[in-house]
Amino acid sequence: MLILVHSDLNSHGIIEYFQKAGEEVGCFKSLDIPDEELKKAEMVIFFGDDTDGLSQLRQRTRSLTGKDDVVMVESTDNLVFNSIMHLIEEERRKRNSLHLMETVKTCTDGLNIFVHDNPDPDAIASAMALEVICREAGVVSKVYYNGDIGYTENETLLECTGFKIEKMTSEDIISLRQEKKDIAFVDFARPGENNKLPEGTVAKIIIDHHYTNKDVTGTGFVDIKSVGATSTLMTEHLQNLNLPVTPYLASALLYGIKVDTRDYTRNIGPADFQAIAYLNGFADSEILPILESVPMDPDTIEALGRAISNRKIENKTMTSFAGHINQRDDIPQVAEILEGERDVFTVLVMGIFQDTIYMSARSKDPKLNLGSIMKRLYDDIGSAGGHQHSAGGNVPLTEFKNEEEAVKELSKKFMDGVNK
Repeated sequence: MLILVHSDLNSHGIIEYFQKAGEEVGCFKSLDIPDEELKKAEMVIFFGDDTDGLSQLRQRTRSLTGKDDVVMVESTDNLVFNSIMHLIEEERRKRNSLHLMETVKTCTDGLNIFVHDNPDPDAIASAMALEVICREAGVVSKVYYNGDIGYTENETLLECTGFKIEKMTSEDIISLRQEKKDIAFVDFARPGENNKLPEGTVAKIIIDHHYTNKDVTGTGFVDIKSVGATSTLMTEHLQNLNLPVTPYLASALLYGIKVDTRDYTRNIGPADFQAIAYLNGFADSEILPILESVPMDPDTIEALGRAISNRKIENKTMTSFAGHINQRDDIPQVAEILEGERDVFTVLVMGIFQDTIYMSARSKDPKLNLGSIMKRLYDDIGSAGGHQHSAGGNVPLTEFKNEEEAVKELSKKFMDGVNK
């Protein structure tokens, strides 16, 4: 509970701000606050210049609660208000990380950590960070994935860090669900979406940076924030919990942020920059250059060649078909390369993998929100979503008569949806 004290509490919309944030707010126009209210307070915010009265309030709060969460503010101008908001957000983030640690500690039989299919550097690094929290809590954990470790840099990342991640078979999924161990979803939020976990699988912990408007069920801790990378969220938790960050882990998290934000230029915000600044102090200066100079896989080059040949451009929007691919990660790599073509603002690349057509979209157009567009266009026949400038999706080929029709219809949907 927050307690606000001010002669005119409504003058800056302060009460409304806290109530919208889900905080229980006690409002008083004087410093004469009942003891029972002070005992419930997590923070007392005072707006005014009564120094003597504030000193007495601080002493009384300390004696009643053992805390000293009284903040003195001598005015309510915008600068001071913003400073107070920053202070409260920081406190809220710390409480969130403590909640994560307490949830992990309840996993007494162990924690099975799942990342999405064909995990990328962000998913791998985030799972590494959650394992650190598990070790600190004295909880045994294992990390699982399905699909393939596609990007060459993923293989290099695992080799450099020595991190262990186990591939699941269908039989493994059944046996893992029968274990008593709790489950964590990392870098995804729902079973069956970009993962092979059966619908109805319930996670105790969910940590993801992809926005979803679908129901998300977590029994203990859910942290879904629209930031550049899940590695950013995990860095924040490590920092708030004051846990050691090894050079290998710092390098992995930095690389996860770098890849998911396309060299720190896409879907990046203040939280990501804060994580980058924090991690730079720990990262291994020899590992990062190795990760950043990994050569492109031959299969990716072949997919790129097919996509270049098949590309169609209309109103600065490109659609292209990369044909049958051997690894799903080829599609987003090709989309990022084709986005660089001059006079092209928006790109959709498609490829077929195991009877499913996968799509990856990229855009430099500030007026578009690709995540919303992809979800609106394709979520009824498959699964789609993402961020403002980066999104993806997949649709079963059974939705169409043949591959040619699939490519034609999905391309037309995208052109119409972007250019309407």
